Amino acid sequence: MEADVTSHIRAALPLLAGSEQRVAESLLALGERVATLSTADVAQHASSSPATVVRACKNMGFSGFHHVRREFARQQTPE
Repeated sequence: MEADVTSHIRAALPLLAGSEQRVAESLLALGERVATLSTADVAQHASSSPATVVRACKNMGFSGFHHVRREFARQQTPE
């Protein structure tokens, strides 16, 4: 996984279907807050379903939404 989760999401964006693109755009818009949100929170922001959030995350190369949350949290942690 790339060190910068937002770069990874941006790179995957053109490869996603419409509803999954909305999820990716929401993840980018929400930024650091993703680390504390649920799939339902992101789904609401993206006008989609929690299942679409998980599917979008997997199609971007993550193991699921929990992996995205972990990457955003790791990005916030000073090394």
